[in-house]
Amino acid sequence: MLAGDNYFTYDLREQLEVFRKTGCDTLCGKELNEPEKLKNFGIAVLAPDGKLLDFEEKPQNPKSNIVIYAVYFFRKETISLFEKYLTEDNSSDNIGSFPQWIYNFCDIYIYKMNGECYDIGTIEIYNEMNK
Repeated sequence: MLAGDNYFTYDLREQLEVFRKTGCDTLCGKELNEPEKLKNFGIAVLAPDGKLLDFEEKPQNPKSNIVIYAVYFFRKETISLFEKYLTEDNSSDNIGSFPQWIYNFCDIYIYKMNGECYDIGTIEIYNEMNK
């Protein structure tokens, strides 16, 4: 699952390898050392092996500097939980809310990408990317 407003420069095959190796849902993450920007992302707390221990979408007080981008590999079993997620009145507008909810039910691993990922969801960022 990819957010349509993402532009990324890493090889998706590397994330796919983590997905296959772990057999678990896999999210794309990266360290971001710009504290003022952390509040704009989903924030992950990880175990040493990359397993997701905690996830919060756009927190006011981030618990780590690992940001999650909307590039997800989900197992069929996880996709089948979308209906349950929606019937519990969870957000259908913010894609990051699903991983925040699902990590309570499934093991999730984070692929730490080498490259960049840009959210081009605003005209300003889109124009900046086209310079």
